[in-house]
Amino acid sequence: MDETRPTYKQIAAYKLVYIHGCKTAEAAKFMHISNEAVKMLLVRLKKTNPQLFPLKHRRKPLRYIDNMDSQCKTKF
Repeated sequence: MDETRPTYKQIAAYKLVYIHGCKTAEAAKFMHISNEAVKMLLVRLKKTNPQLFPLKHRRKPLRYIDNMDSQCKTKF
């Protein structure tokens, strides 16, 4: 079996949590499995297919650039 191919349960958990916006406890009730099982399905799916999961927004620190104030004034 191909490890990068998600299982049906992984797909169902992903759809419920990331597409429909359910919490993992709600997804567990729909799927008739435990909350921990849903979390493990998603963890394993993330390991094999990380491109499916949204990236967390990382805030980059602002760097001071010469004439930044004048550049901002001209843009806005």
